[in-house]
Amino acid sequence: MLALLNVPQFRTHLVARILRKRGDRAAASRVLDGALAAGSHGPQVHLERGLALAEGGRLAEALGAFREAARRNPTDLVAPENAAR
Repeated sequence: MLALLNVPQFRTHLVARILRKRGDRAAASRVLDGALAAGSHGPQVHLERGLALAEGGRLAEALGAFREAARRNPTDLVAPENAAR
């Protein structure tokens, strides 16, 4: 687990998740949007972005993020499950 902290994409995902869990969805979205703008397009970034958007009531955008997460990692069932909600 500690080795994952050396992977920038994982750190971004972790920081965004902490912000989201603390109720600061806007900050979480900014962190994730910045990561995407910088070229970090892993499925976890898109999944976490979808969760932040959904919790903020931006459902159409959240659906797009969940779909992108599922496209980038088709064997993970979490993104399609969130998209179905």
